[in-house]
Amino acid sequence: MVEYKKLMNNTAVNMEDEFNVDMDIPSYGKKTNEFRDIVLDTIKQLEMINTKQLKTTGTVYEEQNGQLIKIELEDTKKIYRQLIDFLEDLMLRYFDDEVEKKLKLIEEELNKKFKVLLDLYISVESKVYDKNFAKTNNMFPINNPKTKSFEEKYDDYKQETYRKKFRELMLLFARKRDLSGKRIASVY
Repeated sequence: MVEYKKLMNNTAVNMEDEFNVDMDIPSYGKKTNEFRDIVLDTIKQLEMINTKQLKTTGTVYEEQNGQLIKIELEDTKKIYRQLIDFLEDLMLRYFDDEVEKKLKLIEEELNKKFKVLLDLYISVESKVYDKNFAKTNNMFPINNPKTKSFEEKYDDYKQETYRKKFRELMLLFARKRDLSGKRIASVY
């Protein structure tokens, strides 16, 4: 009967009826501020990960009762970066010209630093094959002991870049004050 009513109504489909179908899709609920809660939860997770020492993944062996136990360390740097990327994706619809320019400058700065490191590596590398690989692929050769210090320095630059991105996203969050899309008048 519902299908017949849709056809009789100038074949216009009522979108509310279309999407009120009960699907087994998990959701955050029917709260009006659920988007804001997701953003705040992401910021909270970033706060929690920042209280830990940021490190890359690794393996540590600990002796317990005369046996060595292998412990895998989580890559907190990677988690930190992924959370910032997720926050950036969430805040994308609130971007304004100011934050877009700043984030673009931050990325350009990182690319310039990488280029300087790559050029420095190429100038000190004695193997012709590795030099050509670095030039043509615009990356450090894999499993080369000479590149380790350059890769670590680039990782430091990348970490600083993500700190700057996070700072800009927090300033954007503060500028927008409310993520509902409505402007709120305030008195200072």
